[in-house]
Amino acid sequence: MEADIDQDPDPDAAGQRYRIVTVRGDLGLATTAVLRFDLNGWGPGEGVQRLIVDLCQVTFLDASAVAVLRSAHARAERGGGWVRLVYTQQRIARLLADARLDTRFPCHADFADALAGRTSPPPGTPHRP
Repeated sequence: MEADIDQDPDPDAAGQRYRIVTVRGDLGLATTAVLRFDLNGWGPGEGVQRLIVDLCQVTFLDASAVAVLRSAHARAERGGGWVRLVYTQQRIARLLADARLDTRFPCHADFADALAGRTSPPPGTPHRP
């Protein structure tokens, strides 16, 4: 797994500081420590309480990774912030739903939607006109 961490070049965009973490590859028990380390690098001490995690290039995700995301979400909420996920894979939507975290981590189609708080139907949801 490779985790790239990018902080927005204008940290005051939309009147808020945020950080973007883009994850590529497998995110399972053997690689979750990398994600935990990357997510622990942000927080109220840096003035960043909003985190966007882009999972669009993740090829595998398991419950250990979901636990790390849940922990980051709890910490962000305590500081008045949030964690938002960008994902397009049905398997991620299904894993979050099975863990009953689909309301905590609704689907955001892209970075702009996540920053604005605009959600999308989970991947695999039938389109209704």
